Amino acid sequence: MSKRLKNGIYKTTVGGDPMRYFVHDGLIVMSSKYGTFKTTENFMLGMQYSVNPEPLPDGMADEFIDSYNKLEQW
Repeated sequence: MSKRLKNGIYKTTVGGDPMRYFVHDGLIVMSSKYGTFKTTENFMLGMQYSVNPEPLPDGMADEFIDSYNKLEQW
């Protein structure tokens, strides 16, 4: 769990492919062309992402934990 990242959506590219990280209450979900996985802040180290993330859409925070618990670990 991350204590340093604010809740929201962080965007970056890796090898030209877009990646998004969804952060809520210290939990992180990573979405890439390979799928969607729960992950840790360690996989975000070295990534160039916005310091001020986009806010999570309305209603997404409520569904976040249920979705997070169903995902595989990266």
